[in-house]
Amino acid sequence: MPSLLGGGTEQVMVTLANGMAERGIAVDMVVGCPDGPNRVRLSDKVNLVVLGNKRASRCVLPLARYFHAVQPDAMLSAMTYANNVAIAARLIARSRARLVISERTSLSFKPVNRSEALHMWLRWWTYRFADKVVLVAKKECSEAAKKFGLPRDRVAGIYNPIITPEFERERTHPPEHPWLTDEARAGGPVIVAVGRLDPVKNYPMLIDAFALLRSQRPARLIIFGEGSERNALSAQVKALALTDSISLPGFVQNLPKEINASDLFVLSSKVEGLPGALIQALGCGLRIVSTDCETGPREILDGGKWGTLVPLDDTAALAQAMATALATPPQPPAAEWTSQFSLARAVDAYLACLAG
Repeated sequence: MPSLLGGGTEQVMVTLANGMAERGIAVDMVVGCPDGPNRVRLSDKVNLVVLGNKRASRCVLPLARYFHAVQPDAMLSAMTYANNVAIAARLIARSRARLVISERTSLSFKPVNRSEALHMWLRWWTYRFADKVVLVAKKECSEAAKKFGLPRDRVAGIYNPIITPEFERERTHPPEHPWLTDEARAGGPVIVAVGRLDPVKNYPMLIDAFALLRSQRPARLIIFGEGSERNALSAQVKALALTDSISLPGFVQNLPKEINASDLFVLSSKVEGLPGALIQALGCGLRIVSTDCETGPREILDGGKWGTLVPLDDTAALAQAMATALATPPQPPAAEWTSQFSLARAVDAYLACLAG
């Protein structure tokens, strides 16, 4: 991994490393930079190896030296940047370690800068050097095999480990946000969204849709996350005179307890891989409204059985779906459905890929 920042991918990789270590496997967590809130989640049973550079491209030679010195049996990497680095480093080291790479975003994701564009272009050539390519959404496996020039059996779909013992414990804790306490509910139901403040999450549309909803009934919206769009979103909230109804509290370490205490979970993204926060909302038995992204939400919600799917970029439809959901009793999914996203299943599947 490039780092241990507060993103969903970093949390998933730490969860997998911890889960494998609990089974008695010797696990190294190799990162370019050790900084980030997910470091505290890393088990003492996992050995942290720091390559010493925040930029993924500068970790190729240090990672090659790691391959040569440690001679691991297998390596799992995640995120396009790190995947390309892992492939290059293994080639340079002439390592025989089995390499499994995990692509975290939809194949339809559009890069937002030159660096992202370069790495996403490179993957069409580099991924064929991996022993296995894992996607978090099963829908794209066949398409990915064709695009990456791989046999279908070298591409696997594995759901993220979101419904974990840690999640079950954390969601029972009392929330910290003041709007989610019983005393604050006089302000109406509380809607929660989670994710980095980034254009791909399409929060401007969510805020506009909430403004339509708010003109019809009392409600509050909390968007948990941090990112480059904070100033623009804050300005939009102020322009709509909704500063008393929309909160942007930033990154929160323990999200399950905040999600569990809310009345409705909303996802407004343009593109997703397999959004962990949406699975957490499912595990909490919440009412859910989500945009019908290319991948992710439709799989998680079983085609709309466990939540409402709305078209992309349709502000009015999103507002109406939120209003309807708030007027409808929650319908928690069956345990058999949520068990697909358990830690045990994910560890089993990844270990099978790493073993070959």
